[in-house]
Amino acid sequence: MSQRPPYALIIAFVALAYLVSSSDFSLVSVALPSIQRDLALGAGTLSVIVAMNTLTYAGFLILGGRLADLYGPFRCCITGLLLFSAGATCAAFAPSVPIFAAGRALQGLGAAALSPASFALLNTALPEGPWRRRGYGVFASIQAAALIVGYLIGGTVTSVFSWRAAFLINVPPALVAVAIAVVAVPRAPLDPRRGAPDVVGAVLVTAAVTLVVWAISTAGASGWLSLTPLAALAAAAAAFGAFLWLESRLAHPLVPFSIFATPNLIGNDVAMILCMAGGASVFLLPNLYMQQVLGYSAAQSGLGMLPHALGGMLTGRFLVFALRRYSLRANILGGLAACATGLLLFYVLSVLLPRASYLGNILPALLFCAFTTLFAGMVLMAGGTSAVPREQQGVASALALTAMQMGLALGIAVVLTVTGAAQAAGASVVESLREGFLTAAGLIALSGLVILLRTRPYESTPEAAPASGAAQVSE
Repeated sequence: MSQRPPYALIIAFVALAYLVSSSDFSLVSVALPSIQRDLALGAGTLSVIVAMNTLTYAGFLILGGRLADLYGPFRCCITGLLLFSAGATCAAFAPSVPIFAAGRALQGLGAAALSPASFALLNTALPEGPWRRRGYGVFASIQAAALIVGYLIGGTVTSVFSWRAAFLINVPPALVAVAIAVVAVPRAPLDPRRGAPDVVGAVLVTAAVTLVVWAISTAGASGWLSLTPLAALAAAAAAFGAFLWLESRLAHPLVPFSIFATPNLIGNDVAMILCMAGGASVFLLPNLYMQQVLGYSAAQSGLGMLPHALGGMLTGRFLVFALRRYSLRANILGGLAACATGLLLFYVLSVLLPRASYLGNILPALLFCAFTTLFAGMVLMAGGTSAVPREQQGVASALALTAMQMGLALGIAVVLTVTGAAQAAGASVVESLREGFLTAAGLIALSGLVILLRTRPYESTPEAAPASGAAQVSE
């Protein structure tokens, strides 16, 4: 009698690994004032250091996904965890700004290797059916738990000890995840025909993605038609054109063009960009409302966002329920509709309740959005990888995660532009934030329109047969 694979341990590994990488953003956000003060950073230098991690993460995601396909998710997960831990340790003990920046860049590289490989594990190591649905549910809940770890634990450690100690929070869990992986995560045999990694293609696509994210991030502050974002977009187009030319001539390209023939992949990733562009407002605009309208401090607004994280942790259970009963396409459309409704609820409450209050204007919509934004993002991730062959799951996961990062950068830039233009035209802060919520809801609606017009029923359904080589496990 064959031994059942340790599916529960695989899910535990993915959860812990993703918690380590995804809690970093909120943890650093809390610690930024202390970092700026201790390292005597100017505003410009601080923004560059913040961008260092984001840009290396977004830029190297596709390379990380391709390496996961070439060398197996296990090897990339271990490498990513060790790189991330080394970067965190480097930042924690950095004696100077350049070493601190290098540590943050190293953390971004580690996360770029870890994230697509860990999601690919859900689709390759778990059989379709109950176990994979359970893995998706845990993956969704961990995104909310990461906010709690970052904001609460990171903030507490920063206050009691220092920001340097806060950077070390994720190192022990990362090492525990490595130990679990050694015991439980399957090692894919190396294909002798896999070819060498396409280093030149990796450099070109990394440059293209990094320049796009940089252009979008700076456009909100400098203007969409200013020289900096336009020059960055032109350089990105040149790098991407060179990448396409090179890839079409290689036997082992970084991104196999055949992946774009996968049903729904392009439409799904475009929808992901628009969904995340709208979803970014759920983190940005309520914070602005609490601080600029209600007069909260940064710490108070952080606590005010806590119900969003706590509510989001329940998303996983609902996701398992929904995927078991409804098709993936129905879940995507339903999640997007609910997400747009949650953003509109912020708008409606600000109109119906002119006397601003946290309980009336923020909390109801925040709780609603806690479920809907995480749910919509997770089912879009599942949709973007649903019909992709096993040997291309890493690249497919990386494409979806890259779309997510571009969407977040785009959403913040667009919404800040809209609210800033409204205030420049004479609108009050509340009125400008209403414009921001309407814009965000419109982006979500566009995402749903893309799904309706550019996708068809997904080939991989919740009750499909298990993947080749994986035994079906009853719930």
